[in-house]
Amino acid sequence: MQTIEHSGIFLSHFSDETTSCVPAAKEHYLTFVHGGELEFELDGQRIFAHGGECVFLRRNHKVIYHKKPFENKPYKGVSIELSREVLRKYFSRLNKKTLPKTVSASEIDVLKIDVRPEISALFERIGPYYQSTPNETFCKAIIHDAIELLLQENPNFYPTLFDFSDPWKIDLIDFMEKNFTENLSMNDFARYTGRSLATFKRDFAKVSSLTPQKWLIQRRLKEAYYLIFSQKKRASQVYLEVGFKDISHFYRTFKKQYGVLPSV
Repeated sequence: MQTIEHSGIFLSHFSDETTSCVPAAKEHYLTFVHGGELEFELDGQRIFAHGGECVFLRRNHKVIYHKKPFENKPYKGVSIELSREVLRKYFSRLNKKTLPKTVSASEIDVLKIDVRPEISALFERIGPYYQSTPNETFCKAIIHDAIELLLQENPNFYPTLFDFSDPWKIDLIDFMEKNFTENLSMNDFARYTGRSLATFKRDFAKVSSLTPQKWLIQRRLKEAYYLIFSQKKRASQVYLEVGFKDISHFYRTFKKQYGVLPSV
């Protein structure tokens, strides 16, 4: 069982074992499966990727994933990390006048990508480095090309990948992700990110199709689902832990979101 990282490119190769992980996905990832099976558990759903398939994992969502053999083939795959730092540099070089105007960021956490020949060719370039070490220039070129291919795939990737606002302001999603369990009002979130409430809501609309309040509720529910069904914690403990004040309201919104009560 082995995972090797080279400057934001992760190469995984497992034997007949199954390995599971619950990452806090702080960055976007593009993953190509060469063999075996990659299974995602997310909000009660299961998504599978097999040899020759590619998935995009959106940042800031906890998922459980399993890498395991399939059809007598061990798991083998490559993941490309698309960090905020890299995306900011890429965005800074774009001609802002040519950016699509009528697109919105995707709220889908795990998205299967149509594997065009260009995508297959990208990951074939990485293949030889299961046995050797690529230089940093090669890794940067691969990540650059991965971003370019996603933008060609669907214009909705523009607001999804470049989901940050003006560089002199605190990043909204980063701040809310770090503080979603805190007892903060929308006015508090606006003030702490250096904005008026109106500007806060306007900037938030650029990075999410949800209102800030709905984003906050959904993020708290996602965390609650993970803690209850993966960590086996009690709902009576979790509702306060994730930021809800009233247990009855927590039960109602959880049942509305997931169709089940928050109990194991």
